[in-house]
Amino acid sequence: MDEPAWREIEHTADWALEIRGKDHAQLFENAARGMASLLGGRSVGRRTSRKRLRLIAPDWETLLVDWLSELLFWLEEDGLILQDVRIEKVNEMEIRAEATGTKGTDLRRHIKAVTYNDLAIRALEGGLETTIVFDV
Repeated sequence: MDEPAWREIEHTADWALEIRGKDHAQLFENAARGMASLLGGRSVGRRTSRKRLRLIAPDWETLLVDWLSELLFWLEEDGLILQDVRIEKVNEMEIRAEATGTKGTDLRRHIKAVTYNDLAIRALEGGLETTIVFDV
């Protein structure tokens, strides 16, 4: 897989990212980093915040939406851009991870929600791919 881990793709009214990873853990990590890169912004201060996350969902797609929505929650709640993530466990029903980041300001973009629009995690030769659409 020599292609980039994520790239922004054109979408009619919203923003979308095409995400790749060699497995589900890397796909979820790359999705978090890709979303953080879409948000832009700059860090304020040097204080790093760390969050431990555990989510349960009925399938991979719901787990991915819940994962990114949780990261957005911390942006809205505390102004944290959690872009450094380490997946400790991920399976079709659960994700456990540690995410770190700093407070952000002057965000380039605002994301209202992560959507299920055309969401499907597809197997590729050498990994996985999905497209995530964000409601702005």
